[in-house]
Amino acid sequence: MTWYGAARPGARTERGSQRETSGGAVHPLDELGLVLAEAAVHSIGAVGGHAGGVYLRSGTSGLLRLAVAVGLPAELMRPWWRMHVNRPFPVAECYRRSQVIHLADGEEAMQRFPQLMAGLPFSLSSLYAPVTSGDERFGVLAALRPATSGRPVAEADQRRFTDAGSRLAAALGELHHDGTPSAGTESPSPSRSPMRTPAPCASAHSTGTSEAEH
Repeated sequence: MTWYGAARPGARTERGSQRETSGGAVHPLDELGLVLAEAAVHSIGAVGGHAGGVYLRSGTSGLLRLAVAVGLPAELMRPWWRMHVNRPFPVAECYRRSQVIHLADGEEAMQRFPQLMAGLPFSLSSLYAPVTSGDERFGVLAALRPATSGRPVAEADQRRFTDAGSRLAAALGELHHDGTPSAGTESPSPSRSPMRTPAPCASAHSTGTSEAEH
């Protein structure tokens, strides 16, 4: 399934660890990558973001991995490829508490997550949405936007991003049910820049810090 629920080219004819379509076999990781990339690109663009990504739980307990990087070279985000859920960063707190986090600018981020700002060279606005379906906590959707100093993140953007996390969780839940792995790997997959759509205000990002997994 695509991010919006439309079938991919070729109807699915078989379920399991490898799916068969009319266009040939599709490896499960390819399908997972497609779902993640589409979700990240469209949801980040919908809130006026320039960059971000999706963190997924990993095979190591308590460790999240950046599965898809959008708008920035994956190598540039290497210090944030891994994030332990107990670290004092918004990605970790969002996952740990299954709560959305919105940071309008560097001042708000400094107040709530001072260690985050120590690793960023400039002020940004960021949004984080839990990717959760029932008791399944898959990860976190993150977006980076220009700072909106003195203004909170618009409610419309908050709703858009929260809903995006829920839709991604539903898509991952379906893949998980079908037997497709839904865990982060050693390195993230790069994706194209988000297609921005008009939004009432600008805002988005934050991931972790160097050595965030320790």
